[in-house]
Amino acid sequence: MLLGQWHHQFILRKAVEELGGTVELSTELTSDGITQDDNGVDVKLRKVVDGTAIEETARFKYVVGADGANSTFVMRKNSKAS
Repeated sequence: MLLGQWHHQFILRKAVEELGGTVELSTELTSDGITQDDNGVDVKLRKVVDGTAIEETARFKYVVGADGANSTFVMRKNSKAS
């Protein structure tokens, strides 16, 4: 069975929300934006809010690369995370 990307996104978003998380659209990992230590991962994010680009840093226990068919492979190319 083949599922389109929209279907995968629906399934993943529903699972994330059921676990108390949120999905942010129009948000990207910057080209130098990922570092990892023994306690988690720091990421630099760029997003557009009301037409204004905003950069922020966030810390997570895990980071998942799910950037789809048009990926620039930013996370995979620049990550030293394991």
